[in-house]
Amino acid sequence: MDEELLRVISEEQNILPNEIDLVRIVNAHKLSDLHSKRQINPLFDEDWYLSQNRDVAEAVLAGNFASGFVHFIRFGIFEGRWPNPVMAAACVAPEAVQPYRDEIDVEAYAAANPSVDEFLRHFPVIDALVHYNFFGRRLGLRPPDRPVGVDVADDGGAQLDLLHDSFDPAWYLDQYRDDVSMLGFEDDPFAHYLIEGMRKGLSPSAEFDEHFYRLFYPEIQAAIDRGDIPSGFYHFLLAGRAERRLGRFDLKATLEARIPGVTRPVLLERIRDIEVRMRRRVLHADEAEPRRVWVLLPTINPDITFGGYRAVLELIRRLHESGRRVCVVCTEDGNANRKYFLYRESSEKFRRVFAEIEIREYFDGFDLRFNPRDTVIAYSLWDLYAAADMRAIAPEVRVVLLAQEYEPIFYDNNSARALVEQAYNIDHHALINSRFLRRYFERHRVGVFAHDEPPVEGRDYLVFEHRINLLKRQTAQQMRERPERILVTYARPESHAARNMFEILVLALRRLCAEGAFGPEWHFIGLGALSELEPVELGGGHVLSIHPKMSEEEYTRYVGSMDIGVSLMYAPHPSVVPFEFATTGALVVTNTFENRSAAQLAEVCANIIAGPPTVDGLVASLREAIRRVPFFEEREARIFQPHSSDWTEILDDALISFVDPTD
Repeated sequence: MDEELLRVISEEQNILPNEIDLVRIVNAHKLSDLHSKRQINPLFDEDWYLSQNRDVAEAVLAGNFASGFVHFIRFGIFEGRWPNPVMAAACVAPEAVQPYRDEIDVEAYAAANPSVDEFLRHFPVIDALVHYNFFGRRLGLRPPDRPVGVDVADDGGAQLDLLHDSFDPAWYLDQYRDDVSMLGFEDDPFAHYLIEGMRKGLSPSAEFDEHFYRLFYPEIQAAIDRGDIPSGFYHFLLAGRAERRLGRFDLKATLEARIPGVTRPVLLERIRDIEVRMRRRVLHADEAEPRRVWVLLPTINPDITFGGYRAVLELIRRLHESGRRVCVVCTEDGNANRKYFLYRESSEKFRRVFAEIEIREYFDGFDLRFNPRDTVIAYSLWDLYAAADMRAIAPEVRVVLLAQEYEPIFYDNNSARALVEQAYNIDHHALINSRFLRRYFERHRVGVFAHDEPPVEGRDYLVFEHRINLLKRQTAQQMRERPERILVTYARPESHAARNMFEILVLALRRLCAEGAFGPEWHFIGLGALSELEPVELGGGHVLSIHPKMSEEEYTRYVGSMDIGVSLMYAPHPSVVPFEFATTGALVVTNTFENRSAAQLAEVCANIIAGPPTVDGLVASLREAIRRVPFFEEREARIFQPHSSDWTEILDDALISFVDPTD
């Protein structure tokens, strides 16, 4: 690696000498201002290497390697993969490739070939002998100290010893007796293997299947065809075993190599999880207990309190301030506790409320005593099962489901989904977040809408609209005078946030960047991830910089100068992010769903551009947004102004009385 570049990156990213490692330097280089100016190593071409090695490119995209450079240093250099197009173009014809050598005069080799010393200086992980065997001989370089024409079988060195020690002569003779006898090698099967068996692709032992190795790893067959290596077994011993490649077929290992995790019996583990969620609690209805409003929450960990949790925290606050006795019960998180909540929660009003209310820190291991006329609010459908247990022994208990999404979408078509869907059949009142979700429930006869008699709003259910944060409002003049253009997207690459369709977002942006739709003035920012992540390459000199979850204040400041906001949601609830983005004057790109059309979303705010939840659909919507960016006065005039941005107005006295009638 370029020593000067290493020094500059280390200083720029504040990496101490004792903290330097390859992956960290590569990631730091991607974040450095030098990223677009200098390759991490002058003899290594990252883009070319990935274009020539599709398996490596896929591994980098999957997160198995930080970059092509990391793969090359760890594996590629020992597989003879070319680091740049200049060296690849200089490769001699296969018939001119020199044979492998066990030893050479390294000083004479380097002196006779100046390019060798330069290569070793930039790639000090190998020595001159390795350079010759994997690169030099294919470049037509000749070591002066050895005659041309020595092959593996004639070179009685370490490689030959390694082959010999791993060879099973009895097994080989038993498998290929006719071939061995034909050439008269019954007394020396190993010699037959070196002279004939390697060339014919015969296996050396029961522990290694040459045919399987070449077929399962096509790049090995390609290397053999090029003359880079004599056999798959040779590669396995020198590099493949260290790379944890498979030497023979094994169903479980083969499947795991191609689809990691596919053989894991996760359903056996999930049985316990479902048992815990549906277990019967020890409950006691007791008239002597003070009347409470129980709020059943999976956890009270502030680190994962996104939009839906903000709504329930505000509901708890309003219930508490109305004089009701509130008790929060954590139903899933055995580590949840008041002290951590108060330590991590940034909002003073929530810290004050949670310091005063009752908290049962885990819904397990205690007897729950409650008043027969209590109210139970279930945050999730799993919590409805616990609420139903309470009403089973006290029929007057009021059960309210805080419905903020059609929850079965969080699960694959499996047992958990079936049980969650079934929970909607538990008798309850519904407090529904957004008219879009209400429309979906009504159309699909979900929950309170499943009965033949239509439910009555205000009696059986109530709809509220989530608070929309009023972000920094841009004027047309500010938009016009800003030299750069900014696209901000809600970027959630975690598996539990799959409904935000991060993959479709990146694919659409890459297509548009490849087409040149975004000029050099555009910058791409992703918000909402749970951790720091390295930038995502978009092409055309663009990257998507991903920033972790932040406070509402930081978030509001961060998005105050965007031109295009992107927020996708493949679910009935559209989420609040598109509408928050629309309060800035940005053009907002989102997706349609069966319960919300592009026209319906445009009625809410004309700056919202919605299209089908596909790559083509998102590309078309983004093109329209790019076209409309320069219409600054129009963007300002169409800024979204929600009816209310105050939780106390949204969760008014009528709503609180619906949740917990006091008469």
